[in-house]
Amino acid sequence: MQQSEIFNIKELVEPKRWLQDKTGEKLRWSDVMEVSVSYSKPNCFLFKYDFDQDYIELDYDAGRSRQRRHKEVSKTIESIELKPVYDKPLPIKKALNNDLLCLCNSQAIPHHYQPFYRNLSFCDIESGHDEVSD
Repeated sequence: MQQSEIFNIKELVEPKRWLQDKTGEKLRWSDVMEVSVSYSKPNCFLFKYDFDQDYIELDYDAGRSRQRRHKEVSKTIESIELKPVYDKPLPIKKALNNDLLCLCNSQAIPHHYQPFYRNLSFCDIESGHDEVSD
């Protein structure tokens, strides 16, 4: 997978309600063990915190006005243009960059791959600034 294939999906999920289940309880995303979706209920999904419990329903369109839902129907998923999350390569840690350059200098990395590693940008952890290796 290429970095250019990672898209920002915030526009797809922003108008939805993802914080509370149907009973109004706060959803604990990190504790969810199982999720089930159904074609017959496109605005809901079921989830479990434990495999032995009954499903809990999340209706992520609940609480929105009928008029607002009608407006959003015209904005289909196909009409949303997803944009890449990153506009440039992510920097690596400076220590990793130093190790890679050491491998290049010792010829452990073949010569034809070295330009890629020598041109990686890196982040100085101390200052938090991006730098470009020369």
